[in-house]
This record gives sequence, C-alpha cells and structure tokens, in this order.
Amino acid sequence: MPLSSVNRYCQGARVPAEFCAALVRELGVNPSWLLVGEGAPMLADVPQRTAEVGRNMLELVDAMNAVTRMRLGSLAGKHHLRILRELNEAIRRHDQLRAALDEKIAPVADDLLGSLRRALDARQLDRAQDLYAAAQQVMHLCQNPALKARFDRESAHFAYVTGRRALAVSIQRRNVTAAMADAAVPAEQFLRDVFNLVAALDGDNLKREAIGIAQAGLAIAQSRGAQPGIWHLLRGLLGLIRLECGELEAGLPLTSALYAHADAGPTAPGIVEMIRASFALAMGTEQPLELLARKALTPTIAVLLADTCLLRAQPDELRALKARAVQINPSFPQTNPVQHAQIDNLLSAHARRSPPRTDALEQAIAQGTPPRAFVAAGYLTQAWRIAGKRNRALSALARAQACLQQIDPAATAPFGAMAVHHRNLAMLQGNESSAQWLAGMVAKGYVILREMA
Repeated sequence: MPLSSVNRYCQGARVPAEFCAALVRELGVNPSWLLVGEGAPMLADVPQRTAEVGRNMLELVDAMNAVTRMRLGSLAGKHHLRILRELNEAIRRHDQLRAALDEKIAPVADDLLGSLRRALDARQLDRAQDLYAAAQQVMHLCQNPALKARFDRESAHFAYVTGRRALAVSIQRRNVTAAMADAAVPAEQFLRDVFNLVAALDGDNLKREAIGIAQAGLAIAQSRGAQPGIWHLLRGLLGLIRLECGELEAGLPLTSALYAHADAGPTAPGIVEMIRASFALAMGTEQPLELLARKALTPTIAVLLADTCLLRAQPDELRALKARAVQINPSFPQTNPVQHAQIDNLLSAHARRSPPRTDALEQAIAQGTPPRAFVAAGYLTQAWRIAGKRNRALSALARAQACLQQIDPAATAPFGAMAVHHRNLAMLQGNESSAQWLAGMVAKGYVILREMA
C-alpha cells in the first residue's frame, strides 16, 4: 500500500475493505476490533470460532464492495468480457463466503435461541431481553431457513411473554401461513406453531379466528401424519375455547383423549390440568372449595379459581380464595391486580360496607383494552350492587355497557364477564333477556351459573 494512503487512514480518512482485509490477513488484527472497536485488538486473543466469523464477515464486505464497484456502463466497452468474468467471480466468492459465514454462525444462533427459550420458560425477562437483542444481531447475518423460522417462533414467544400480544399474533400468523404452504415442515412443529397462534388469539379474545385456525391446523396436520400428543393437546385447547364461547356440548368431546397425553411437551401438564379444571368447574363436577383445598395447584389454576369465585361471588369461596391465591402464586397481586382487588371489594360488599379498592378497577376501565375494561366495569357494578349502593351500581352498569359496545366485532367478550354483566342487568334492571341468557347457559350444561339464573 502507498505510504501516503496509510498516512491518510491513520489521520481518519475512510479505510477501504481491501486494506482492512490485508491487516487481518497479514498482521492478525481482530476484524471486530478494527471495524467497531469491540473485543481484543489481535486475533490471537480471540476465541477461534469468533475469529473465523469475523474474518468471513470482512471478506464478505470485500466481495460486496467488488460487486458495487462494477459499472454497468463498462459492459459496453471493449473489456466487457473481463468485467463480466470479474463480476461473476466476485458474486461466486460472495456466495461462498455467505455459505461459510452461515456455517460458522449456525452454532452461535442455535445456542442463543436455546438460551432464549430457557430464559422465557423460566420467566427470566431481563436475561431474555439481552439474549433476544443478541439473537437479533446474529440473525441479521444468518440465511439458514430453519434457523430463521425458529427465530420467528422465539420472537413471537418473546413478544407474548413480554405483553406485546398484538405483535405475537402478527408474527405467529406469518409463521403458520408459511407452514401451511410448506409440506416439508414436520407435522409436530407445524402443530406447535398452530397451537401457539391459537393460544395467542384466545388471549386476545379473538376466539372465532382461533377456532378456525385450530380446525384448519388439525385437518392439515392429520394429512401429514401428526403425533398423538400435540394433536390432542391442540384439540383440547380448541375444546376449551368452545367452552369459553358458550359451546360446552361441542367442546367437551374434543377433550376426550387429552388426559392420556400430558407428556406432549414441557408445558403440557399445566395446560391439561387447566382444561380439565375448567370443564369440571363449569359443569359442577368439582367445586371451587374442593380445588382450593388441594395442596399442589399451578399459578394458572389460581387465576382460573379467582375468575370462578368472583363470578359466583360467594363469601365462603372468596375467603378461601383470599387465603390461598398468594400461596399458589406469590405474584398474583401484581399480575392480576383487578381480580386481587375485587376479592376484597366483594368481601366488604357482603358485609354491607363500601368496596375499599375500586381504584384498581377504575384504572383498568380507563387504561385497559375494551375487553379488559368490560371485565373491570362489570366487577365494579357487581361490588356496588352487592353492597346495596344502587345508584353507584347503575352508573357502573352504564359504563360496562359502553365498554361492551367498544369491543371489536371480531373479538368475543370474556364468558365470565358476560355472565357477571347479565346478572347485573337482571338484578338492577329486571332485564328479562339477561335472565333468559343465564337460564339458557344453565340448560346447556353450565351448572356454575345455576345460582345466578
């Protein structure tokens, strides 16, 4: 290299890729340190795999620069054949380096994605955030289709766990659409993608879409030879969503073979127990107090029991729930503030005292999505009604009705919230259609609503 050029580089002038590559090749300089100032200055002090990735990245930049330098106008000149050969060689070298870089990146990406999954499963969100940021950077360089698909799945899971449900649903829709069109995707992985999307849609109260996706996924997976475990797990989830849509008779047969497949993945036992408990409580084959008396209950069951006890609003069940909810799930007050507040509100209301914790409900009405605001407004109406504060209850009832009307037509209002709302309408306004709704649900097998009808 001309000395004058080197002097310019040392004084801050733009350094070409060829010179950087020569420094790496001849002097053993670490390309990561050279380009972005990260890591040790010399390759001798860098782990071998990291050094190889760095060298390949720099060579890839060099090859890309060679392609960029080609001018289409040159193809019309007398040296066009030489230019075309150089272009072809640069592109071939680029492809080779791209493949070599993918080979080096694959184990790094695999390790990062595995660590991210474990952190998310353990709800170590701070660690998961750092791992996800690192995985994003690595995946920018990765062209491996299987790893890219896996990254998309972990991205959806990360978004769901961190509360960005709309983003999780968007990513999962894309994943499932691609998997539906690709018969090479293994049936079990396809079903897991469908299961995750259906669960996310259910969490967003998009239950009708969830039902359609689940039915389509089961039909496609059957033609691809699905394994029974995840197959029955998805059927069970579909049955649960049917239950939540007021279709108990249609949902119950979907769970018939579920309980023999609690080993269909690390989260399966909890899901199976939740589905079993949901049907048992709805049909009255098990009472909330019986479940609350069990020693081993999952945090998910704690939320299910809270929803059930608040729906029924019976003092003995509420007192047992208050004693057990935090034992089952220590983070229950933080993760379920509306339900936690409503337990105290109803106990005070039954004692004919004003609900003491309406601020949590008011906040949820003001800041929550329409379905969540509807749940909170229904609880507020319920608390004031049971406390005997009719005017306040009627005011809250009007707010609940307004929240219900704001729910997207594509969404389904939560079943328990609808039952509470109809009970409030029947008791406060003598609404005959609400009384008929409750009686109709009892006739369909929802024994849990018998004392409300």
